[in-house]
Amino acid sequence: MLKKLICLFFSILFIAITTTITINKPVTAAVTFNSQFPNSHTAQVISGYFGKHPTDVMDATTLNATSLELSDCVLTDVTGIGIFTNLTNINLSNNSLTDLPSSMSSLTKLNTIALNLNRLATVPSCITNFTNLK
Repeated sequence: MLKKLICLFFSILFIAITTTITINKPVTAAVTFNSQFPNSHTAQVISGYFGKHPTDVMDATTLNATSLELSDCVLTDVTGIGIFTNLTNINLSNNSLTDLPSSMSSLTKLNTIALNLNRLATVPSCITNFTNLK
């Protein structure tokens, strides 16, 4: 009986030592520009802004950008732009935007936003979240 208990003890000890338990470790998936921006032209323009290719993974430096200068880029859709939650400045002037995606409401740190010379027919509802605009 003692032999069985000692064997059981060492078996449990061995399992405990060789098993790694990870608790509350966040799972992060690699996000490429192509996967974040459904419009291929938008993915090309934004990846190029960071000196990258649309198939590249968006790294922490990219995701923590505080400014995006995307004027005169012939953009028609900026769906996915809400991933840049640290933006304080975004220039989308002189494009062909007809509306703004609801995901832009996550850009709550914006101080300036340039939307002139687009095709916006109404004031986008996400503007109400931009309480820091100057």
